[in-house]
Order: sequence, then C-alpha cells, then structure tokens
Amino acid sequence: EDPVMAELGSGSTPRSNYPATLDTNSSQEVDSPSINKTLITAAKIEDGYTAIINIQTELGTDPAGTTTDVKTFLQTEHDLDGTHKASMVLEVPALQGYATASLPAAGTAGRLARVTDGIRGIWMDTGTAWVSVTGYANIKDFGGKGDDATDDTAALLAAISAAMTAASTLYIPSGTYRFDQTGDASPTYGIYINQPVTIRGDGIGRTILKNMSATAAGIRCAGSYILISDLTIDNNSGTGEAFRQGGQFSKTTNISIKNQAGATTYALIVDGSTSATIDHIILSNVTNGIDIGATVPTNGVRFSQVSIEPASGKALRINVSSDIEFYGLHIEPVTTSGGNLEKAIAITGSEEIDFYGLSAEFDGPKTLTDDAYIEIDNSRSINFWGGRIRHATSCASKAFWKLTHTNTS
Repeated sequence: EDPVMAELGSGSTPRSNYPATLDTNSSQEVDSPSINKTLITAAKIEDGYTAIINIQTELGTDPAGTTTDVKTFLQTEHDLDGTHKASMVLEVPALQGYATASLPAAGTAGRLARVTDGIRGIWMDTGTAWVSVTGYANIKDFGGKGDDATDDTAALLAAISAAMTAASTLYIPSGTYRFDQTGDASPTYGIYINQPVTIRGDGIGRTILKNMSATAAGIRCAGSYILISDLTIDNNSGTGEAFRQGGQFSKTTNISIKNQAGATTYALIVDGSTSATIDHIILSNVTNGIDIGATVPTNGVRFSQVSIEPASGKALRINVSSDIEFYGLHIEPVTTSGGNLEKAIAITGSEEIDFYGLSAEFDGPKTLTDDAYIEIDNSRSINFWGGRIRHATSCASKAFWKLTHTNTS
C-alpha cells in the first residue's frame, strides 16, 4: 500500500500524544505535513520488526529533541501508521526539594523527597522518620576550610553529627582540617563518634585531621558500624592519644597516624572492640604504637598490613584480650628522634593471639631499655607463624623472648 503520512505533536487528539520534552510548540497538531513539524513516513509491511520509520526533522524549534530522541519515542510508542499505541506511559514527577529542617513530618511510608542541604540527595519517609537513601555529606557544606589555618572543629562536629543522624557518609576532601577539644560533648576528645557512620577522605597525606590540643586526645569511635578510611590523623606532637576505636563491627582502613608524643599514652588504642577490622595502618613518629585492651578487654579483632615506627616506648601492647590476629606486622623504630625503644611487643593476660609474618628491624643506633624484644606474661595460645627480628650490635645482649606463665608457639 501507499505510505501513510502522519504528524504527531503535543495536541490532545489520540494521534498526538507527543511528550513535551520533544515538542516545544504548544499548538494543536493536525494529521498532515506542514512546515516546522515532524513528518513520519511509515510503510505498512508484513514484518513489523523490520519496519523502517523515516523521520524528517525540519528547521525550527519543534520538536526540541534530536532525531534519535524522536525516532526512539516513535518506534516504541506508535504503530506503523503513525497512530499512538494503547500502552501505559509511566511518568515520574520531579521530587520536591527541601532543606533538611523543612522536611514535612514523617508518617507516610515510602514517600520520597530531595534534600538540598546537609546530607544532600534522596531521602525516604519510613513512616516514623526521614532517612537518607542516596545522599552524603561534604565537610565543605558545613563550613570546613581545610587550609591548615582555620579552626574547623565546629564544621567537623556539625558534619559528623548530620552524617550520624542519617546513618550516611561524610566525605572530607583533600586539605588539612584543624580541630580542638572545645565544643565537643566529650571534652577530653576533639571528635567523638558514637553512631553508625562512614567517614572517608581522599587518601593518606591528602586529607589530614590535625589535633591542635597539646594534651587532649584526638578522635574516639565509641559506637558500632563505624567506617573510617583514606586519611591521616596528625596528633601534632600532642601528648594525648591520637585515635581510639571501640564498639562492634567497625572498620578502620588506609589510615596513617603520626606525631604522638605522650610518654604513657598510645597513638592507637583499640579498647572494648569486638568483631572489628583494622587494615593498612601506618603509625610514624609516635612514642607508643598500639594498645589493645587498655581498659576494657578486646576480642575478635583482625589487623592486616600494619606498620609501626615508634620513637621510643612500646610498639605494641596487648592486655587481657583474646582472638586477636595480625597479618603482616612490621616494627621499625625511628632512628632520628626520641629515646631508645623500651620493648617491641608486650602481651599480658591474653589468649588466642596470632601473628602471621612478624617483621621487626632494629638495625639503627637505638637499643632496648628492657631486656627482651617480646615479653609475654600470664597468657596462653600466643602463636607466631613465620617472620623475622633483625637487630644491630647495640642490641646483641638482649633476649628475643621473655616468657612468664605462658603457653607460646
């Protein structure tokens, strides 16, 4: 048969169900060719799969879409003679935007809204509260500067609080963000985290959280399901602990901690933590390295790829804890600052502690102030699987092991 010429537009006739995104002309369309309209040449043939629809998009603003846009629409929405198919068209309305404080009261489960500040993105009404579905917070939206000059304490606390409230992610881009202990709910720490949240930076040495207090501790994670990654914690030669992790099912990964100077405090404290993971951690220029079970027993924690560069003191202490695993632990004292190392590893009152691939290098000018590299007291099932301890002449008189009431292999 002869081809049928039909024209589709944004008019209201059954043959004119053309989407507004492809048709900026609001006039009623008619079924005949005309200038500045879309012409469809449709051949009626037996095999509809191989039917070819030729589209001629003439000069003008009608339709607004490209030829490909028009062709796709016509092929899926119209029959070969140009008439509209009897099919359902799903239209998704644009989500209304709200500031977080202006969200309507929760109570309609499944309702969606677009939040334009704080935790930006799509939020859903669960029936009792609004929760973030796709959003994340950026420290910059809360006034963070990251210029190593501005006090970013308030910005960090506000951003972390918002991310915890939404059980969401806080992104901290490259920069040095100074913080102090003032203004926090727990005044002995600069930053206190006690709810599920993810905090990630741009990488070690790029995103730096710098503790400006000379004596206060830096960051404490006391809640569960807390993930912190890809940043550096600079204790700025302060004497307080730099970072403390507790709670359950938390993960700290790709982190460096540096410049902790307290004679009796540790750079990283893992206290009361269970079923947690700590991997790819670098501790450099710290007086004491890692303290596990400092005040509360810790169990079920896995460490991997950990490097400790102590300036003096102890590299690792484990106290009244169990089921601790180290995969790839390297200890190498800083040779240019601090005093002599007291001890490499001290384990007390613990069980089921496994080291896979311990490496310790004591080939610099420093010696040990104690009489052994590794001291294990009143513990059982302490296992070392492979590894090496190398020492210089200055440490030749020191013992590798000092065991007291201990079952060790």
